[in-house]
Amino acid sequence: MMLIKNSWKKIKENFVLLFLFEALFLLLNAAYVIMLKSMLSTYLTTFQSLTSNIEAVQRAANVASQNAQLEQLLTTIGPSTQTIMLLLFVITPIVVIGLWVLFQGLIWKRLHPRPIPTATYARQCAIATLIIFALAAIISRIGFTPLIVLLGFLLYYFLTVIYVSTEHLTWGTVGKKIIAPGLRYLHHWGPYILLLSLSSASLLFMTSMFVLSFTIKEWIFLSPVWFILYSILLIILNLSLKAVVSLKIHQSEGG
Repeated sequence: MMLIKNSWKKIKENFVLLFLFEALFLLLNAAYVIMLKSMLSTYLTTFQSLTSNIEAVQRAANVASQNAQLEQLLTTIGPSTQTIMLLLFVITPIVVIGLWVLFQGLIWKRLHPRPIPTATYARQCAIATLIIFALAAIISRIGFTPLIVLLGFLLYYFLTVIYVSTEHLTWGTVGKKIIAPGLRYLHHWGPYILLLSLSSASLLFMTSMFVLSFTIKEWIFLSPVWFILYSILLIILNLSLKAVVSLKIHQSEGG
């Protein structure tokens, strides 16, 4: 009870800022996905409009004619394809990781019991997030779903521990300051971080429902009022769990 009381006290001290950071994180992600979906739809529409041109290339009488028509087709669709590829494989990862580091970093930094050097903390979080997201992309290709879930939680677990940590990490100290304590206190911290991961997944689901409703122009999940109220409650729950996790980890480490 004392842990919950102290965590709620920490939330109340910074409630407006913490709520704003979490809400902006979700809304900006939703806005980017909506923009991305719109651009992809435009690209697909353009590509479909060239179906007759593609069929004409296939029916070309000889190789020279086929090459000429293919070159013309590539000139038409090439720039759009390059833009979409750049958007999907370069800009999107930068935006996703950037929003995560910025807003989740601001939230965890506010919940820390003592000040942290901003530049060092931001660099540490950015490197850790990039590595964890890359590993998540790799394990997502595993065919065995239970293993994906387990490894995914472990990645989320250690990423959370890194964000909570106030220590300056180097490649040589990650094992000593993060991996070793993380494994040692897994049974203490794990249940709390598991609850946090579930609340984060619920917020992701709500954001997905918002994006889907926006794109198909029809509300598909509850009513707008209940949706907003439910989202607000989930954000408050998520922030409360983050405060609990932060206090729990620092208490265990004597921080």
